Amino acid sequence: NFPLKTRIEYLKRGKWAAVGLKEFEEIFVTNDWDMELYPDVNVLIDIANGHMSKLHKLIYYAKSKYKWNYRFKIMAGNVANPQTYYELAKAGCDFIRLSIGTGSGCTTSSNVSIHYSIASLIEETYEIKKKLEHAGELTPFIIADGGIRNYSDVIKSLALGADYVMI
Repeated sequence: NFPLKTRIEYLKRGKWAAVGLKEFEEIFVTNDWDMELYPDVNVLIDIANGHMSKLHKLIYYAKSKYKWNYRFKIMAGNVANPQTYYELAKAGCDFIRLSIGTGSGCTTSSNVSIHYSIASLIEETYEIKKKLEHAGELTPFIIADGGIRNYSDVIKSLALGADYVMI
């Protein structure tokens, strides 16, 4: 774990940095971040369950506060329901991580009793993404995150509609 001060320095240099929900709220909602002083601001809100309405509200508020600045990129998740992709898209999320706790060392899925087959999740989420694209709406990138065991899983994830795969 990197100290928050280090992660903020990464953000200021245009690097991706992970923050918790409370940290995101303090940095981008409660306080003011001068988007003009820094290159791209790329933040991952790293929480176990992206279905939280507070997450959606904070993303929408932050995106609105910074006037939907195209250099302010938000990645969020993890989600185990295609509908949540739609909700996070409407909130202004740019990258959405799919899957909850299906990685080899992660027990989130069994602890919270939320699970969705990653293949079905990617495919069904991709269908929602295509509908949003067809309607001319914001379409966040789909990131397959979890259950990836080998290169064939990467290929399958991309074939099913993922834009990126976390390994």
